[in-house]
Amino acid sequence: MWNYAIPLLFMGLAGVTNELVSRLSFEYLLPENFYPGLNTREAAGIFGTSIKLAILMNLVIQAFKYAAEPFFFGKAADKNSPQLYAR
Repeated sequence: MWNYAIPLLFMGLAGVTNELVSRLSFEYLLPENFYPGLNTREAAGIFGTSIKLAILMNLVIQAFKYAAEPFFFGKAADKNSPQLYAR
């Protein structure tokens, strides 16, 4: 079990680090007045919210793929599959 889990642990830590570093560094690397009417902290807040929305959208897409693809591939050999797919 450890042989399987250790690489996943390091990959998960790398992903979390990448996500957090991008949010934290965005505020400091963004030039002042880059977005008119917003300071860097407000722009970083919008950036973080956009990341959360993108994660939610990716989760919905993955859930659809895991549910739909087995259904479509399972019904592919059926002679009534074109009507089923059209519906």
